[in-house]
Amino acid sequence: MHLSRGPSIWEARVFSTVATDFVKSAMRIELPNASVTLSGAKALSDVSLSLSSGETLLVLGANGSGKSTLLRLLRGDIWPDDDGRGSRTYAAGHGPGRASPIGVRHRFAMVSPELQRTVKRLWGHLDATTVILSGPRDAMYVQAAPTPAERAALEEALTRLGIDHLRDTPVQALSNGQLRAVLLARGLACRPTVLFLDEYLDGLDTAAGTVAAWLGGLVVGPWDDSAPEQQQQQQQQAGGQGTAC
Repeated sequence: MHLSRGPSIWEARVFSTVATDFVKSAMRIELPNASVTLSGAKALSDVSLSLSSGETLLVLGANGSGKSTLLRLLRGDIWPDDDGRGSRTYAAGHGPGRASPIGVRHRFAMVSPELQRTVKRLWGHLDATTVILSGPRDAMYVQAAPTPAERAALEEALTRLGIDHLRDTPVQALSNGQLRAVLLARGLACRPTVLFLDEYLDGLDTAAGTVAAWLGGLVVGPWDDSAPEQQQQQQQQAGGQGTAC
């Protein structure tokens, strides 16, 4: 697995309906010596990583090397092994931080092939606007009417990605690239502190891909030894230079 770091030019903003003192401060995610075991197999072993607000991190690796598992661990979807060595901490300001993502995960946006498959399977009848509005609540469905702040975030995301024309289109009528752009808008609508992007450029058109390349957060991409030029372009888009880990 390879990591690349660079500056971010996306300025995350606190979403007014869920703002807390914790998410108003600069965020850090610390992974000292973390391992993950899934179904009895070691998916990650002794990984140490620190991710802070304003950074861009590009992760490259072969299929099965643990890239998506690392993303899920950082976001709080899974826990590190309770082996007495590794841990995960979400910290803000100078406080000690916390191990649980509860209370902050709604500010960790995700765009991934797994999410895209889930949306196509469960939300085919819903329009793009409904999908995007589910982002700020980190929920599969919007149970109540959107707030004015959520509506404003929706309009901003649609404009930034140039997909306003898709707002009323059902998910089942979207191409893979269009749906990926809608999911990216969903992530932006939650005003993310950290944006987790798993192979997010796949299928995006030039306009949406260019905007996506500006965004900060964690970027996870495929590693293909036969395509070094593509990897170099992905690293440049993420604003970083590759280092091995």
